[in-house]
Amino acid sequence: MPVGGGDIGVNAWVEEGELLLYMDRSGFFDENNTMLKPGRVRVAVEPNPFVSGTRFRQTLDLESGRILIAGRTTDGHEVTVVIWVEVFRPVIHVEIESDKEVRVTAQYENWRTEKRIHQKTWNGQQKSFAYLFYDGDVFTSPDVIETRDDGVWFYHRNPAETIFDIEVERQHLSSVKDQLWNPMKNRTFGGVLFGKGFKSVDTTEGVYGVTPYRGWRLESTRAQTSHRIHLALHQAQTDTAAEWLDQLTELKHSVPAGTTAAREQQRRWWTEFWRRGFVAINPRSASPADIPWQIGRNYQLVRFMQGCNSQGSLPTKFNGHLFTVDPMYSNLGEHRFNFVEGAEKMAEETPDFRMWGGGSFTAQNQRLVYWPMIKNGDEDLMRLQFDFYKNGLDNATLRTRVYWGHDGASFTEQMNFYGLPLMSHYGWDRPKALPPGDDQLLRYLWVNQLEFAYMILEYRRFLGTDISAYLPFVLSSLNFFDQHYQYRHRNRTGTPLDEQGKLVIAPSIAAETYLETTNPIDVVAGMTAVAQSLLELPDGILTAEQRDSVEALQTRLPGFAVRSKDGKKVIAPAHKYDVTKMGNEDFPQLYTVFPYHIHGLGKPDLDLAINTWHYGFDAEKQKNSHGWHQGVVFCARMGLTDEAAERITAKLSGSKQRFPAFFGPDFDWLPDMNKAGVGMIGLQEMLLQTAGREIRLLPAWPREWNVHFRLHAPFQTVVEVIYRDGVIEKLEVNPESRAKEVILPEPHRVEQSVATTINPLN
Repeated sequence: MPVGGGDIGVNAWVEEGELLLYMDRSGFFDENNTMLKPGRVRVAVEPNPFVSGTRFRQTLDLESGRILIAGRTTDGHEVTVVIWVEVFRPVIHVEIESDKEVRVTAQYENWRTEKRIHQKTWNGQQKSFAYLFYDGDVFTSPDVIETRDDGVWFYHRNPAETIFDIEVERQHLSSVKDQLWNPMKNRTFGGVLFGKGFKSVDTTEGVYGVTPYRGWRLESTRAQTSHRIHLALHQAQTDTAAEWLDQLTELKHSVPAGTTAAREQQRRWWTEFWRRGFVAINPRSASPADIPWQIGRNYQLVRFMQGCNSQGSLPTKFNGHLFTVDPMYSNLGEHRFNFVEGAEKMAEETPDFRMWGGGSFTAQNQRLVYWPMIKNGDEDLMRLQFDFYKNGLDNATLRTRVYWGHDGASFTEQMNFYGLPLMSHYGWDRPKALPPGDDQLLRYLWVNQLEFAYMILEYRRFLGTDISAYLPFVLSSLNFFDQHYQYRHRNRTGTPLDEQGKLVIAPSIAAETYLETTNPIDVVAGMTAVAQSLLELPDGILTAEQRDSVEALQTRLPGFAVRSKDGKKVIAPAHKYDVTKMGNEDFPQLYTVFPYHIHGLGKPDLDLAINTWHYGFDAEKQKNSHGWHQGVVFCARMGLTDEAAERITAKLSGSKQRFPAFFGPDFDWLPDMNKAGVGMIGLQEMLLQTAGREIRLLPAWPREWNVHFRLHAPFQTVVEVIYRDGVIEKLEVNPESRAKEVILPEPHRVEQSVATTINPLN
C-alpha cells in the first residue's frame, strides 16, 4: 500500500507480524544514473498484535494522506500504527500507540553493502538503462552505513566521474564539457533512522525475496504506550561527504520540534489537493464488485500516488514512480517483454530494479503521466516535468549547435535528466557512417518535446499560470524543427524549402512506428498546434519579434496527408512512408485528436478522424488497449461512447496486484503510471471536453453510470457535476460567467435543486 508526500514514496505492508517499509525519493540517482532505494525498514512490536489469529486492518486514508494499521489480539490488546510523510520536509513518520506498554524495534536494512556487479543480460542492464548494449562491467558501489547512539545513518555518494563524463566523451561533446550542466558529480543521497528513546543494539543478516541484506537494529530503551520513529531523507551535491552529513544532521535536529506544525501542514495540503479535482463513479454503490465504481476508485488512487511527488526536483517516473518492489513479486509472467531474457532473470534482481532504467526519462511515456494533471488543477505537480526541460535546455541547445551549427534544442526520446541522450540509444558501438548527433536507436525521434511545449501552453490556458520561465523551452523546441529540417533539406538539395516554400521534414519517423517518413503526422500536428497556441497567447507574453517568427513559420508548415482505406478518407501517417518498415504499436495518425486536439467534438473534420480510427490503421495492434495505448482517449474525444466505456474498463477497472491501482507490469513496469495516466485522461475526456471556449459535459458518458466530479476547464474555470439516473442534479461553474458556454448532453436535464454532496474519497 503506497503513502507519501513532498517527493517521498513509501510502500508499506505487514508480513509475519512485522511492518515493512520500502522508501524512495525523487532524484536518488547513483553514478550509473540508476534510481536507488535508500533501503528498507522493519518495525516489530512486542507483545505483537499482528500475529496470526488477531484482528487486523490496514487503511489508506486519502483525505489525510496516511496509512492506518490496527491489530487486536484475542485478549483485547490493541495497537495502532500511523504512517505519514511530510509534504514540505523530507521526513517519514511511524507513530505507534498501544493500550498497554510495548517495546518496539526498528531495523534499517540495506542490500548494497558490497560492490555489486550488474548482470550482463538485457534485463540486467535495464536497471541502468544507459549501459544497455555496453560490453564492459557495470557495478553499483556500496553505500556507507554507520550507527550512532541516536540512530542509523546511511548514504550513497557518487564519485567525481560518473556516466555523465562517459556520455560527454562518447557523444563528441568534450570540447564544450565545461559549459554543460552536470548534476551527477558528488551527488549524495540517503538519510537517518531515529526515534526518541531508541538506541542502537546490534546488526543482523538475512535474505528478503532473493536478495541478501544486512540490518542495523534500534530498540526502544523501555516499554511504553507511545513510540515515534522517524526517517529523514536528504540529497545534495556537496564537495565532501562531511558537508552532506552536516546538512542531514541539521534536518534531523529540526524534526521533533517541527512535527506538530508539519502534521497540520500535511493535512491542509491533502485537503486542498482533493478540493482541486476528483472523479467518483456510482458513489452510492461503494462496492468493489461494481466495475464503474472500481474505475472511479482507481482514478482517485492513481491521483493520490501522483500527489506524492509535488515538491520534488524531478518528475514522477512512468515506470514505477516511487513505489517499486522486489521484481519477484511483480507478476513478471504478465510482462510483455519477458521473451527477451525471461522472467526468471528479472526475478533475481534487487529492489532497485525497474525496466527502462531509473534516471532515464522516456518522453512519450512521461507525457501520459502529466496530461491528466491539467484538468485536476495540479499545477504544482506539473512544474516538476516542466522544470525537467527547463533545467536541461542549455545542454540540449549546446549539443544542437555542436552537431549541426543551428539554433534550437534537440531533446531526444530516451534522455537523461541533464538533457543528453542515453548512451544506449546514442550508441556504444556506432556505425562509422552515422554522423554525430543522430541517435543510433530511434533516430530522428525528437517529436515529444513539441508535445511538452504544447502541454505548457495548455497549462497556462487552463490554469492561468505564468509560463515565462518555460517559454524559452517552448520556442526553442519549435525552432529546432524549423531550423533542423531546413538544414537537412539544404544539405540534400541546396535549398532550405521545397518548391512551394514548405518545410520538408525528412528523414523522419512517425512516433516509433513508421520508421522512414517524410512529413510525419505527429510532427506536423505538433508544430501546427504549438504555433497556433503561441499566437493565441495574450498580448505582452511574446515579443513582436517572437510573434513574427512564429507567424512566418506557420506559412512554411506542410499540411496533413490523407489517404483512402477501405473506400474511406483517412489521415495518413505521413506524406511518404513505408508500411513494410514498421516498428512499435503507436497510432500517430490520431495524434491530431490527442494530444493536439485539432480533430474531435466541436472541431472540423470529425468524420475524417472517426474514419481513421475505424479504417486508418496498418496493424491491428495499433488499436490495443493495454499499457500506454491511447484508444480510450481517441474514442472519448470523438464521442464514441460505447468504445470509450469498453476501453476505460480495460485501463482502470483494477489490477492483479494486491493494491488495485498498481497496474502493470505490462510494457513499463509496476506500478505502470503511464497506463494509469492514459486511463485518467480518457475518463476526464468522457466527462468534460473543451474546444475553444465551449465546455461540453458528459460527451462520451454511459447513461447508466452515475458520477460526481470536479474538473478544470480553460480560462481558470472549475466545473462540478453530480449526475444520477440520467439527470444532472448539480451543475456548478466557477466563475459563473462561464456557465453560458456549457453544452449539455441530450436529452439530459438539470435539476434546480442541489443534491447532497457525497464524499468522493470514501
